[in-house]
Amino acid sequence: QVTAPANIDTIQLSPEGRRVAVTTNARVTDLSDVWVVDLSDEVANKLNADNPYWDGYGIWSPDGSRIIFSSGRVGHPLSMYQQFSNGNGKAELLLQNGSAPRDWHGDYILFRRFAALNEHNLWVLPMSGDRTPKPYLPLSRFMPLQAQVSPNGRYLAYVTAESGTNQVVVQTFSDPKKGKWQITASGGIEPRWRGDGRELF
Repeated sequence: QVTAPANIDTIQLSPEGRRVAVTTNARVTDLSDVWVVDLSDEVANKLNADNPYWDGYGIWSPDGSRIIFSSGRVGHPLSMYQQFSNGNGKAELLLQNGSAPRDWHGDYILFRRFAALNEHNLWVLPMSGDRTPKPYLPLSRFMPLQAQVSPNGRYLAYVTAESGTNQVVVQTFSDPKKGKWQITASGGIEPRWRGDGRELF
């Protein structure tokens, strides 16, 4: 046991494997926070200690120096911010309009955009240049969820209900039209790549 029992929404291991970003949700107050847990001493630090608003969906930058997360602090639903993972400095607003990060690979952040009730869309946000978001998967009632890019950047694993049940699907990442394969047959959620990309959990 690394942390005290809590309502855990999301969890992600840091690139160097020594820390964990954890989103906890206080069901009584409906507030959520992102915590960084050091696995060497099991000390947990709240990423935004002075923030009284909803924070969640924390993901790591490729070098582990920053964490991207969603927050409702400015009145926009789930705007995306980034902050140093050691908690220093103030959070920087990256994107508004109802966005939740899913993965950060190379120069791109993969995020989910809430376009309408029960309809989600996957987009990519370049972290260089003009940072203009680009759609990756078209708007669909099947809600592509829980996406993660493979370590080599060639494939994307995510969950879709196109077959009528939530199933894990793998698709080519750079060009989604090059290939798509359903991995599970009896349902599946929350796919995660092994460090070498040769296996899915």
